[in-house]
Amino acid sequence: MKIKDKIVFVYMNPHYLHSDWAKSVNAKFICYSGERETNLIKGQIKALKTELPTADVYIAENIRCMLPIIRKILSRRSRVLVFCINSDTLFYDYPKYNWVTKKIMDFYIEFVDCFISSSEYVKTLALKYTNIPHIVVYPYVDYKKWCKIKVNLDSPDIAYIGNICRFRGQDLLLEAMKGEKMNIKLIGREAEELNYIPSNVSVTKVRVENPEDYLKSVGNYINSSRHDSFGINVLESMAAGIPPIVSTNVGAKEILPDKCLISDLTPEDIRKKYDDLNKKKKRKKKRKLGKMCQKIAKGFTKKRSIDSFKNGLREYGVEC
Repeated sequence: MKIKDKIVFVYMNPHYLHSDWAKSVNAKFICYSGERETNLIKGQIKALKTELPTADVYIAENIRCMLPIIRKILSRRSRVLVFCINSDTLFYDYPKYNWVTKKIMDFYIEFVDCFISSSEYVKTLALKYTNIPHIVVYPYVDYKKWCKIKVNLDSPDIAYIGNICRFRGQDLLLEAMKGEKMNIKLIGREAEELNYIPSNVSVTKVRVENPEDYLKSVGNYINSSRHDSFGINVLESMAAGIPPIVSTNVGAKEILPDKCLISDLTPEDIRKKYDDLNKKKKRKKKRKLGKMCQKIAKGFTKKRSIDSFKNGLREYGVEC
């Protein structure tokens, strides 16, 4: 099918990666009206106010952005292509939804022609609940910015960039480090209060525009997420030369050496991996692993990500 492409990107609070993808195909940006409403039903009622221009291709930043697209499709009664970015917690949360929410999500999914997944991990998760096709597009890292950071790999301190909430697994990290005197820097918005902080651990909770400044004083990066579709923060630590310790529930596991991966997401396994990586007699190996991770991160460029995104759209006949 050949298309004279007019593309609309329906967004909430757009991630810079999603914005870059949409800009690369000259998409028109339309804000989803329900973005500030946390309640699904109320948010969707507000979304009915979102007026979309006629287009050949619609890209939804996530499944909640689908309602105005569906409304446009049904009113127009003509064929369009619909892509939906799959990089949030939709399919992680799906088994926990009540039947009403599941019905709403299933209805929205029926109108999606293709999901744009940010890793094979999140694609595989989605395929448990839907047979909609996927294209996988990895994110990118600003390597020149992060590689300039002078990190101290001998430091016992730890950083983790990401909003503080249960599925991000900061509680597991804190539990793992009890008994060890150190500073853990949790860099991100505190969406949920931490119920437990070990007395021996000093926790710095910040939300900043320059998270790279907080990596200078740490020697370790741990992403202990119960779910992370990819984890650009992992790429950032790699670019800085810190070999990250990463849960296998994180999409970035696909690009990391096995030595960086936590086999089972338990406080005991997190601590075991941390202790192994920080043994004095293994300092040279840690530096070598950091250099290897840095080399891997260097290949994840903005051009590579955008080319992958555009090639995925072209598979569906989109001219871009």
